[in-house]
Amino acid sequence: MLYEIAAITKPTDREEEEGVVAAIVLEPMVIVAQDETAAVLKIVQGGKLSGCDMDRVQVLVRPF
Repeated sequence: MLYEIAAITKPTDREEEEGVVAAIVLEPMVIVAQDETAAVLKIVQGGKLSGCDMDRVQVLVRPF
């Protein structure tokens, strides 16, 4: 199945107070995966998010 996937970093509470908004760390892309979980794992294990603070990263997935 095809999935569209992207990733953003969420600002900390302090940054939100200062007006900082979420930032895109992975532009939307289409991938083939068995299900949504497999799509996320492909991105995370594939090193697409290396160097990111994974505690603040949110991966967004939707069927294409």
